Amino acid sequence: MSRARKMAAAGITLYLGTAGSAYFYFKSRQQSPDAQKVQTDGTAIDLKRVVKQMAAEYDQQIWLDEMLMGLGVVRWWLCRGLTGRVLEVSCGTGRNLHHYNSDATVTATDLSEDMLEIAKAKATTRSVAATVDFAQMSAEHLEFPDDCFDTVIDTFGLCSVEHPEAVLREMERVCKPGGEIVLLEHGIGHYDFLNSLLHDGAHKHASRWGCYWDRDIDGAVQAANLDVQSLSRLHFGTTYIYRAKPRKTSN
Repeated sequence: MSRARKMAAAGITLYLGTAGSAYFYFKSRQQSPDAQKVQTDGTAIDLKRVVKQMAAEYDQQIWLDEMLMGLGVVRWWLCRGLTGRVLEVSCGTGRNLHHYNSDATVTATDLSEDMLEIAKAKATTRSVAATVDFAQMSAEHLEFPDDCFDTVIDTFGLCSVEHPEAVLREMERVCKPGGEIVLLEHGIGHYDFLNSLLHDGAHKHASRWGCYWDRDIDGAVQAANLDVQSLSRLHFGTTYIYRAKPRKTSN
């Protein structure tokens, strides 16, 4: 690699790391009245209610954070080459839809009707090249037969479910033997000081965004016993990118 390319790569890495660290720090310091109530009295957070309340403004609220952290590029990189039957679990407002190419036939699922309605509207625009259909269902109980998708992908969904391991096992179940499971997630990082910030701000963040950002993602993946082909971590280890295969063979 040339010196110029090495310097550019180092600069990008430093930018992503610094942006990610700043994002987590300042987000952990943000607090709404509802978040304070949850933190003080220990009331369980109704994630479904939170998601319903924020659905209409989600894209507007999140786009700057994702741009600063370079996540749009990561989404593009993961989705652009997928072909065949693709299942996207916990698709939310459809932030991945315009990254799929015309060789992909995508089934996008989410538990939130409000999120799905926004995603459906996006699917009708010219920027979406793939054929897309939608289904409302829980990621923990996918209503599909075994071995029916070439690729199963989830981006930032494991933080918003009760049982991440159950979701991963369902993703493996519906993925064809030899197929691929793709994950883009956020959770605890490499450093204790950063994890302390995440833990301290977890309830506040969940009450605002409907997700827990201090999940042990690697622990969940190991518990699900996926055949991990590659793992990359960004933003001081808090962003996880997995490519895995199901541990099963063709009959």
